[in-house]
Amino acid sequence: MKLFLASQDLGNFATILQEMVGKKKRALVISNARDYYNDETRIARSVEKTLVNLGEIGIEAERLDLRPFFGKQAELARYIEEKQAGLIFSVGGNVICLATALHESGMDEVIRQGVAEDRFVYGGYSAGSLVASHNLSLYLIDAKSGEELPPCFNPDVTKEIYGVESYRQGLGLIPEYVVPHMDRSDCIDAMRKGLNKIAQASAEAICLDDADVFVVNDENKEILKG
Repeated sequence: MKLFLASQDLGNFATILQEMVGKKKRALVISNARDYYNDETRIARSVEKTLVNLGEIGIEAERLDLRPFFGKQAELARYIEEKQAGLIFSVGGNVICLATALHESGMDEVIRQGVAEDRFVYGGYSAGSLVASHNLSLYLIDAKSGEELPPCFNPDVTKEIYGVESYRQGLGLIPEYVVPHMDRSDCIDAMRKGLNKIAQASAEAICLDDADVFVVNDENKEILKG
């Protein structure tokens, strides 16, 4: 199993990802963490940076929107097989949107099987890294009375966007919980709340600054500090 879990974009370790992917330099970039925008133009624009970043290290990347595959797991599995990608990469955004889209399309099972069989690397940043863990409820912020959560933190936005209840289980690829953006003043309060929940659950937190990456290469795990 090979995982490349970043805090922001590719961190300072794009060449490491390039090496992990090897000869199959094709990537599918899952955009659904950004669905909370509810604005197709904005979603596409936000994913473009990742496509460019991957292209700069010689990985031909295209966007994968899972919404057309909801309830069509077999069709999605065939599509992924045909693409022969060496990397499946999820961008940041709302982790519950991402987890719900993965589950509704069956992409969660495709990823689990694919990394177990070393058919591709799974990578992501921010929400794309968070979803590699198990219980995503540990990342959710509890709103104060009368407080409205920002859309990127709202777990119930899936009702409006997808018309389904939120799904709060991650891919279960790692027992640890990635906590990104630890060096960002605009995120640190939310990240500290997540750290408290992770500690209360007696789980291990992997704290990353935006230049850092958590890499899993078979039995080897390493935090690369940028």
